[in-house]
Amino acid sequence: MNLTYWKRYDQVFKHFSSKKIYEKILEIVEELGEPFKKKSNKGRKFKINPEEYAALIAFKISSGDDYRDMEMDSELYVKEHIDHSTFGKNFFRIPYDYLRNLLQLTGRMLEGLLGHAKVHIPDSTKLSTDRYKEIIYRGKRRRVKETFKLHILVQRHPKRKMAIIMDGLSSDAHVSDAEGAARMSNVLQKGDICEADRGVMTMRKCTKRVLKEKLEPISSNKTKKTEKDLDTGRKQSSTNKLIKNREVLLKQDLLQ
Repeated sequence: MNLTYWKRYDQVFKHFSSKKIYEKILEIVEELGEPFKKKSNKGRKFKINPEEYAALIAFKISSGDDYRDMEMDSELYVKEHIDHSTFGKNFFRIPYDYLRNLLQLTGRMLEGLLGHAKVHIPDSTKLSTDRYKEIIYRGKRRRVKETFKLHILVQRHPKRKMAIIMDGLSSDAHVSDAEGAARMSNVLQKGDICEADRGVMTMRKCTKRVLKEKLEPISSNKTKKTEKDLDTGRKQSSTNKLIKNREVLLKQDLLQ
């Protein structure tokens, strides 16, 4: 049965409003347990429990909000006014592995709603910060920006025009794209298709993992033409047209 536009809109509002999404993340966080604990019995008590801090911080950061936005909306979600500095301090208390587990469980929950899709795409992006560090390059000291890498593994749902981030991790610039894909491949299932560029699929670590799990690797760059190839093709086609035009003119001259 196909729902009308307004019925679909009503279902989205009931199940996927901001408040509902936060509550769903909170359920997953409660399954994981406390992200951090109070160091001692001294000092002020938490206004809200650590699970609520973790759920709200994860939800608001994924929505693109900063700590001041969290402060402004805190009363809407947890019914307590919490200063933005408190969110910042508690964010750094949450372990890295805890946030990654939260991301994986959220991906599985969305997969349960949309169904499993075989096609997965690993991708990595190198980012620079506004902080500098000193290095020695060819015997000389240099100041360079600190960089890090983000690695994600996406499950594609083209018919629904959606994609699910099944796993993700951050690393320094020395971790290759293939190594990042290999570390995230534990979320893949047998028979899944791993569509990636040659920089990932030709590396040994990722290839070994793919063969071990009997996946179907596909390199998206095998048939992809570069700009240089396209320019060469355009030049060749234009040259062929000129040759054909000259042949036609020669034939006309001979007939005359």
